Amino acid sequence: IGDRYGRKLLLVLGTALAIPMSLLAGFAPSDEVLFVARVGGGLAAGMAYPTTLALIAALWSGPGRTKSIALWSALGGAIASLGPLVAGAMLEEFEWGSVFLITLPLAVVALVLAARLVPAHVNEGTDPVDNLGGILSALLVGALILGINFAAVPNEGTLVAGLAIVALASGISFVIRQRRAANPLYDLLVAGRRVFWVAACAGIIVFGSLMGAMFVGQQFLQDVLAYSTFDAGVAILPAAFLMVIVAPRSAKIVEARGARFTLLTGYLFCLLGFLTMLLLWDQGSPYWEVGLGYALIGMGVGFAGTPASHSLTGSVPVERAGMASGTAD
Repeated sequence: IGDRYGRKLLLVLGTALAIPMSLLAGFAPSDEVLFVARVGGGLAAGMAYPTTLALIAALWSGPGRTKSIALWSALGGAIASLGPLVAGAMLEEFEWGSVFLITLPLAVVALVLAARLVPAHVNEGTDPVDNLGGILSALLVGALILGINFAAVPNEGTLVAGLAIVALASGISFVIRQRRAANPLYDLLVAGRRVFWVAACAGIIVFGSLMGAMFVGQQFLQDVLAYSTFDAGVAILPAAFLMVIVAPRSAKIVEARGARFTLLTGYLFCLLGFLTMLLLWDQGSPYWEVGLGYALIGMGVGFAGTPASHSLTGSVPVERAGMASGTAD
């Protein structure tokens, strides 16, 4: 939609929607209201976040794009890592709903900057949007994720089976639709190129490593080592710090040694980080073991995030940059 009707428009609308959704979640009087607010927050993020990478691909080329993606990767990863720290500090002093209000100042600043500084309609396409393909893709992803979540719930086998059928049927229908549509939402010819799907898998590994380490690590620190919510957030700081330090340098390495070398270097550090967690983390782990694991993950994502995103956006025509950035997310 951004590629066709305006990436700036989608960025502004998504950022603006995040503000009321954060307020609604923060002061939700019931589970149902919270659910609606989180769906709205997801919609806002789905509109705004993929558009940021698509805008970078549209506005820059060559070394400028590499540097911009490195900065985007570093800031995005670091802010994601700082989330548990800020949320942990809020939970020490305020009610649980306060964690949803952290987004507000960021969204307000981003909204003003996007409205004033981001140019509109640069390298955008004119092809009609494949809305049917979009509906099928939403059914596919939604049913798959819900099925995975309910698979762990006792006595929900029938629901899980139903969701699996919906996901399978939607997936088959989506592929058929993309093969037949004159202007497919997801160009399977482009997606079938090795440079595209390898880069897409690289992004899954890189950012999946970061999110996985944070998800498992927070439970380990609080439930096993008995860290407070704030201390558990502080423990992640080595990852955020090293991502910010390493990512700009990864851009220079990409230009000097190539994306493959830089990506594999990042993979090596991610692997070392997970081996540290596997071999050293236990009930009596001192902090240096925890910090070392996070530091290695941060270095890995700092090195690998730039070449993964750069290769992905570079594998599609600039008018279809949204396809690449959507795949990354």
